[in-house]
Amino acid sequence: AKDVRSIKEEMKKTEQALEYCITENNRLKTDADDQKGNIENYQNIVAKKRKQINDQDALMHRLCGGLQSCMKLIQKPDELANAVRNICEKLCTEMPSEVEVKETEESNKDTGHLERQIQQLQME
Repeated sequence: AKDVRSIKEEMKKTEQALEYCITENNRLKTDADDQKGNIENYQNIVAKKRKQINDQDALMHRLCGGLQSCMKLIQKPDELANAVRNICEKLCTEMPSEVEVKETEESNKDTGHLERQIQQLQME
């Protein structure tokens, strides 16, 4: 009878240990799933940041190219004046005909100021 009772107690302890292991295993599985979700979120964040960095890098290259073009034009005032004239002509020809362009004194002043700056650059 003592052996049966000790065997039953041993079985009960083993069952409790098994239940604890099952519970702990389930908790670890849940933690692992949570960590997988966190990793996926971080991977998405990293991918977005890489794209953002690449976009900014591309923008910087375009800006540097534009800056170099500007520097070349500044060093060659005649080309700058021609480029400004071409842009103005292009804007005037591409404007819709139903839009009426009204020149104000300010725009005339701005144009005069721009022309004076171009002339000053040409003299230098």
